[in-house]
Parts: sequence; structure tokens; C-alpha cells
Amino acid sequence: MSPPNLGCDRVVTDECRTIFRGEALGAVAELLRKWSFQLFWTVLAIHSLEVVWIHKTRLGKHGIETGSALWWKWALQTFAEGVGSVMRFDAEVRRLQREEEEKGGKKH
Repeated sequence: MSPPNLGCDRVVTDECRTIFRGEALGAVAELLRKWSFQLFWTVLAIHSLEVVWIHKTRLGKHGIETGSALWWKWALQTFAEGVGSVMRFDAEVRRLQREEEEKGGKKH
């Protein structure tokens, strides 16, 4: 059974055949083994800094008390997800502000 045609017919190289037949897995595994320690600590540091960032620039500003259940929800979500969580927090704040403006406008 031959491997699927993944574009190797256009660029016929040994590297292309090696990668698409799965023969490069050993090299990839070695690369990951070599750099996994540095990658782990780098990602941990970046995500920790993102938690500090959302805490200092957003959570307190919007009245979320440090250590409250809501604070922990956003802190842990930011740690796990990263900047996407900060973007979602900003979108949620905008949505709540729009709702507040609409309610305020209907009362008059």
C-alpha cells in the first residue's frame, strides 16, 4: 500500500518522502526530548505573567476582589489558556457595559 499523495510528486525530495512516511518521528522525538525542559519553564513563566497581567490591569479595576471565587476563575482560566482568556474578559466587560447602557436608556 503506498502512502497518500501529499504533494511529494511536485517537489520530489528525500526530506519530503521521509516526513510524510513518518520516518522523521525519531528526529522530532529527539528534538522534543532535548528542548522539553526549557519549553516547559518558558510556557510556565509566560502563563504566570499573564495571570499577573489580568490581575493588575483588569480584575481589580472591575471590582473583582483578590481571592474571591470569581477572581480564581479568571486567574486559573488565564493560566491555562493565556491571552485568549484576557480577550474573553474584555469582551464580557463590553457586553455587560452595553447591557447596562441599554437598561439605562429604557428607563428614561
